[in-house]
Amino acid sequence: MNVQPLRDDFKYDSIDIDNPRFIANDQSGYENRPNIMMELVSTASIDGETFNIRTPVRHAGDGARIPMSGPLDAASEVKVVAVGGSQTWGQGVKAEQTFSSVFASHLSIPNRNYGVSGSGGASSYFILKQKLAKISPKYVLYGFWEDHMNRNLRYCANNKFPVCSPLAYVSGTRENDFVLNPAKNSQVLIEDLGDFFRDMQRRPSLIGLPKDMYWTHRRLLRQLDEAINPLAYDKAPVERKIAASQFVLKNMAELTRKAGASLIVVYIPLYFSDTIEAANSVFLKTAKENKFVFVDTTEVLRDMKEKNVPVFIEGDGHLSVSAHRAIAKEILSRVGRSGSGR
Repeated sequence: MNVQPLRDDFKYDSIDIDNPRFIANDQSGYENRPNIMMELVSTASIDGETFNIRTPVRHAGDGARIPMSGPLDAASEVKVVAVGGSQTWGQGVKAEQTFSSVFASHLSIPNRNYGVSGSGGASSYFILKQKLAKISPKYVLYGFWEDHMNRNLRYCANNKFPVCSPLAYVSGTRENDFVLNPAKNSQVLIEDLGDFFRDMQRRPSLIGLPKDMYWTHRRLLRQLDEAINPLAYDKAPVERKIAASQFVLKNMAELTRKAGASLIVVYIPLYFSDTIEAANSVFLKTAKENKFVFVDTTEVLRDMKEKNVPVFIEGDGHLSVSAHRAIAKEILSRVGRSGSGR
């Protein structure tokens, strides 16, 4: 046995163990580490040519992603709060180039971006719940990346690490027995992930057989869990994925309404294929019944593709600066530039 295959799957040297981006969160699983300033470097490859994609990262004391320079607006002044995954957080672009920041800038109101890479709707709900206890925004933007329909049912993030990256999740089989569950064993699992990354950065000869066997055992346990619980690993029927996502949106809408804010759900489809599928019409019905704004960005991204405007960052896959700008424009068209579309 050895862990060499694990080494081949991921660039572990790119992880700064002593300056991590994330910390454990007993509700959402993990969240942005506060008070950091760093450069995130990811390796990409196109047609055999390898290059780096650099993302400047600055997190405020509450974990919000903010521009690399300038003061932080007081919590009492914040009018836009954003939650979601890496598309919301803004992988590959600057903080001020994200769609939530561009939206807020057009309205000349302060914003905070609490997007967390790898999160789905369920984890975003718990992050939002924690932030709304201290901030009273006018708008809440939730970046609903299409894959969140899978993530809402997952209690482990979709990666091949032998240690579960914990997520909040929806359990149950239908709406009347759905439950929004906080993540399990977050602190222990995040610490275990750190130990794993540390071992992967060492030379194989320094790990030794005991560690070799230990991580191989942990990997087998994850594979066994996936075999036993396939519904939590993207194998659930489409209908259940949609219903669970509706449940998350209803809860998020209620949470936002109680905070005196308006929820804007920004649906971002999988845009890699030639045909970009629009959001299921049931989400529009859910939005109407629960009084939130549902912005389907499908047509916007289709139009960009037709005009040969880059939708995503080549070699990375996340939204381009142009796409963030176009999405912000679409949100503005729905709420009005005056911000009066509540």
